[in-house]
Amino acid sequence: LKSVSLYEQIVDVGRDQRRTEQAMAALRELIKRFPQTDYARDARLKLDLTKDHLAGKEMAIGRYYLKRGELVAGIRSRL
Repeated sequence: LKSVSLYEQIVDVGRDQRRTEQAMAALRELIKRFPQTDYARDARLKLDLTKDHLAGKEMAIGRYYLKRGELVAGIRSRL
């Protein structure tokens, strides 16, 4: 239940992604504790979506630096 609650609080990629990271941790815990349940199957799908969401955040950051012409700064900020 905690993992679903955190998952539903995920906001767009322009905002802080702390809830996304918390949701990922809770989903992983659910999968670890109850691997053979329908809940775990649903959690695996949601976990994939949260990974895509965080990748979208990285893309948004990359686009920001690309638009400003600061490619080196963009690379350094992500290492």
